[in-house]
Amino acid sequence: MARLPMEGRPPGLGLWLIDESVRVTVSGSSMEPALRDGDTVEVIRAAPEDVLKGDLVVFERGGEVTVHRFLAREGERFLEKGDAHALGAWHPWPEVLGRVVALRPAGASSVETPFPVHLQRSLGRRHLLRHILTDRAGSLPGAPLRRAALGLLRRIPDCMWNGGPKSHSKAPP
Repeated sequence: MARLPMEGRPPGLGLWLIDESVRVTVSGSSMEPALRDGDTVEVIRAAPEDVLKGDLVVFERGGEVTVHRFLAREGERFLEKGDAHALGAWHPWPEVLGRVVALRPAGASSVETPFPVHLQRSLGRRHLLRHILTDRAGSLPGAPLRRAALGLLRRIPDCMWNGGPKSHSKAPP
């Protein structure tokens, strides 16, 4: 899971996302290749109705602050997924939600790059499709058929889900 370290921050996402954007450093690999360990993201507070498919959302889960891709909403819950994962997870809407608006790759200059909205939407659709296909394949009747379908999905290169082989150090996700 891509985590946002809380060192130097008061406990609770709501306290540090009150009125202004904050910059935090990503820890973990669940959002690769969009976000990598050591990248810095700029986060703003967002209402659930303002979050669109493909946005990178920041929320508290189990006492940890997580950044994952928003895929869908259904009443009082939302579907999120780390880009490096095949399946997402449904969660109740959190009290406080953040949205990533800019990225500075680890080791890059101090200039942050805004995320291109059209690319975020495209990645959101691809990752939602990956989630649906993996979910459906995993629920097929009979172990041999299930294994075959999941095996075929695993053979699809990650670059097909993540928008190509480009590194985000050259262009934002």
